[in-house]
Amino acid sequence: MSDEIPSGYVDERETRDRSRGWIGKLLLALGSILFAFMMGELILHLVYTPQVPTIPQAVYHHTRPTDSPYRWTSVHDEFDMTVSFNSLALRGSEPDLSKENLWLFMGDSLIEALQVSEEQTVTRFLETNLGEDHTVLNAGVGGYSPLLMYLRLKELLEQLAPKTPQKILLGIFPNDLEEEYVYRSAAYRDAEGHIFAVTPGVMRGPIGRLRTSLFQYSMIFQIIQRTFIGGEGRVAQPKINPYLPSENVIFPFRNQWTDAEREIWSRVFRSIGDIERLCHSKGIELILVIIPPGHQIGPDVWKTGKQAMNFPEDFQVQNTTFQNEILTRARRIGVRAIDLLPDLKEHPSPEDLYFDFDGHWTAEGNRFAAEIILKKLNEDEEDEENP
Repeated sequence: MSDEIPSGYVDERETRDRSRGWIGKLLLALGSILFAFMMGELILHLVYTPQVPTIPQAVYHHTRPTDSPYRWTSVHDEFDMTVSFNSLALRGSEPDLSKENLWLFMGDSLIEALQVSEEQTVTRFLETNLGEDHTVLNAGVGGYSPLLMYLRLKELLEQLAPKTPQKILLGIFPNDLEEEYVYRSAAYRDAEGHIFAVTPGVMRGPIGRLRTSLFQYSMIFQIIQRTFIGGEGRVAQPKINPYLPSENVIFPFRNQWTDAEREIWSRVFRSIGDIERLCHSKGIELILVIIPPGHQIGPDVWKTGKQAMNFPEDFQVQNTTFQNEILTRARRIGVRAIDLLPDLKEHPSPEDLYFDFDGHWTAEGNRFAAEIILKKLNEDEEDEENP
């Protein structure tokens, strides 16, 4: 009997050995990449504070993180803030829901106020002046319109239960018309035509959902997204400039509305009407807060920002059609509205209310807005007591 090993057996064993070698090398490479990725995430969390991310969301389009801290900076060195978010994905520290009174202030970036510290936001000024028995939640999110506020509020009220807010303030800013136009164009509707979700394009499909998860939880991916990919999946927008009337679908300061603008106003108040009905069903008072842009306050307000947008240096919007439309429509549906414009114009230094380039409220703008809101609410209560 021969002791020789058949050549076919040797070739087969060598092939298996080579295969095991390649598999081992591949696993080692993948393990090394995973280890490097994890170490990179760890180091970034220890030494790097990322910019505030806008995280895609399946129902109300986008949201904020539920951890801290993050940075919000200005390319013009107007601010460099470290900001935090709570477990509700809202600006600020964890709310004290044990207090007797809870207020909610919803809106867009003017209310979120990433340009100032938490102590300098309009919500914190309100809370401090209302007293120790009040909690005022900052539910502002940059880029929100009334439609997204409605979709977010439905979930937020469930998250806060069994606690129910006594009042919900809803900040309305001119570019809400633009945002509402865009989001309603991309909304999903049920069989009866009711909107139930505004899902960003980046979340559609399994790859989109994977990207969204990576963007939400990975600091490395957030950096890659901002540097090389860009955007958070917002739907394509038509050419709209909410400040200039030329070539606009929407111009919130037009003396006489176009048919398209009347339809958009109807859409905005369709969402506000949905919010009002939701609030009414839970015994919550809804109050609209009309926020003017800087160039409606005076010629010296938002000066650098106006120049960057090719405005004349002393440009100022003189009419109040934006405010008047909201006041008129709010009265029709029985919702109280506070117009900040007259009082903001009476500030002794109106140029101190808005950042000169960024255009959002400064700390003084937030403080003064809170003062006006409380004054108007107190006046209304006195009128109710002494009709």
